[in-house]
Amino acid sequence: MEDFQMYSKIQQKKQQGFSRDAVARQLELNWRTVDHYWDMTAEDYEVQRTKQYTSGLNNRKDIILKWLEEHEDISAAQIQDWLDEHYQERYKERTVRDFVAKLRKSYDLPRHKADREYGSIPELPPGVQMQADFGFFNANRAGTRRIKLYFVVFILAHSRYPYTS
Repeated sequence: MEDFQMYSKIQQKKQQGFSRDAVARQLELNWRTVDHYWDMTAEDYEVQRTKQYTSGLNNRKDIILKWLEEHEDISAAQIQDWLDEHYQERYKERTVRDFVAKLRKSYDLPRHKADREYGSIPELPPGVQMQADFGFFNANRAGTRRIKLYFVVFILAHSRYPYTS
């Protein structure tokens, strides 16, 4: 529901004599939302609507823009990590994500994900290639506590024959 429409409907229901709970149920709103707008005058609403919220990220806007221009496929999570590494500033994920999205939209900097290079490789002769997987297993010993066993599994690429060590 649009913000002004919501405010207007709440005030209209209030004028009709409905309780806050009844208005919340009828308009399918959270009771806290109704409570927020209940005693608000039109002037208060206008002041709140025009109030500009500034983010702490505005101080780093230039560097974030530079990163976005240099790295087209950078994510908001990466920017958050770099802010922490370079400036020791920690922000909530959502704050950074929203700020980056707003910058991308304002400066027309769409995210171009880099193409992933993958595909099948040509068949190689026997004994040239294998796959190695590492793992561990917690084993129970009789009369003592558990021990951790480490292992590696090799799969020969040509024959698909597994070997465990």
